[in-house]
Amino acid sequence: MSAIPGAPGPKRRTPIYILAGATVVIVIVLLAVLLGEARAEKEVRISYADLWAGTVSDERRGFELREYGQQSFFLEGRDVAVSVHKEDGGPGELWAAILVDGRIIEYANTTEPFGEVSLFHSFL
Repeated sequence: MSAIPGAPGPKRRTPIYILAGATVVIVIVLLAVLLGEARAEKEVRISYADLWAGTVSDERRGFELREYGQQSFFLEGRDVAVSVHKEDGGPGELWAAILVDGRIIEYANTTEPFGEVSLFHSFL
């Protein structure tokens, strides 16, 4: 098939348009990843049969705690920190976990009398 004389040829995209399009795609992908991580359900779960105390926090808020048994706390921030200890000196297991969408990503435990457990996770 031959070109029609005098008809304009196919449009060619200049490199600046290709670069701009690629930049837009990259920005959209990065935003989707960051927003998806921000919307992930972040949970701190702590368990000990008797009395325990400590803190659970992110960069937005923190909780001073004194509790019994298993408790869960849901956070929204990027940096999650947990520090808890046994109040009674018993031999049982105290454990803490940081979960994302129900999956454990950080875990620590102790059976020491008055033992302490600390965790930190950054979601960036």
